[in-house]
Amino acid sequence: MNCRTTVLVMFAALALTACGGGEDENEGSKDGIYQLELVRESDTCTPKRSTGDFGQVPLTHEPDQYTLFYPLVGEGEVPIGFFIERVPKDRPFEKESVGIHDCPELRRWMSLELLSDVGPVEVRYKTRYSDMASCGLTSESRFEGLPDSDCEASLLLRYSLVQVCEEPCTIRPNPSPESSPGTYICDCK
Repeated sequence: MNCRTTVLVMFAALALTACGGGEDENEGSKDGIYQLELVRESDTCTPKRSTGDFGQVPLTHEPDQYTLFYPLVGEGEVPIGFFIERVPKDRPFEKESVGIHDCPELRRWMSLELLSDVGPVEVRYKTRYSDMASCGLTSESRFEGLPDSDCEASLLLRYSLVQVCEEPCTIRPNPSPESSPGTYICDCK
């Protein structure tokens, strides 16, 4: 390789890196726009928890935690929004909700645990619903995503980097009328 070719190759590599091209093994350490995929590990719920591609979501981090967006819907249902949680890097985040949707006996436990931040960010989401029978909810009164009876589910949330967006830039929904719902832009104004 001659000197001119070496300089051109180095310039191309620098341009790709500066423009966000190329693979970064530690993409989870980057704030940015990520593509979210849900993969079922186990699920005893009816309807089952939704899986597949859920479009773009923001993902940000601080030294000790990630801020994650994720949907919670039954299979075949359209997500009406996303939940947001701060997940510690060194231990699972857990919480229990009591009295959901006019049913004081209903309990929902959930946990989010960071599995990997090398390559795609992977988080295990576990949930358990209990005391559903005491609610007497009908299909007409059932809140989106609630199962028909007590159950447990475990899903893998996989976040793949689409675009780095670090300070001073901010991530916001794409305002363009031509853009698909659920797409984001990195605004550096």
